[in-house]
Amino acid sequence: GRYVKAVAEALVSRGGADGLASLPDRELKSALLSFEGVGPKVADCVALFGFHRFGSFPVDTWIYKLYKEDYGGAETDRSKVSDFFLRKFGQNAGIFQQYLFHHKRTAGKNGMPRRLTGNRRRSMQVRRLRRAKFTACASGLKIITAT
Repeated sequence: GRYVKAVAEALVSRGGADGLASLPDRELKSALLSFEGVGPKVADCVALFGFHRFGSFPVDTWIYKLYKEDYGGAETDRSKVSDFFLRKFGQNAGIFQQYLFHHKRTAGKNGMPRRLTGNRRRSMQVRRLRRAKFTACASGLKIITAT
């Protein structure tokens, strides 16, 4: 509630999405971080997915786990973890983030896909269905409500 109104007002005061889109990457992230309730991960997600800034690298639980387990990382500050991957993958780091996230989210301990069973399979199916509904809404197709 309150964050939505505050962000909407701040967005309008900055010239809307077009005003933000004209900013260079670092300034865009700074502007997003200035919005009430927006932290580094959300700012990186908005920059990557909303503004197609591939030089953004959101760090969530799965990426942090991948950093620690697969890259032997010792850093605990997630902004510094993001910087690590930005240095490693450069201007297209956000694209790599999606592949790394998907791999870590779906791979078992041996690196092969996990076998989904029982409730886990059901919850994955429900998540896919929810994403499909959101995609339909976002693309302007018929809105399907959950029952």
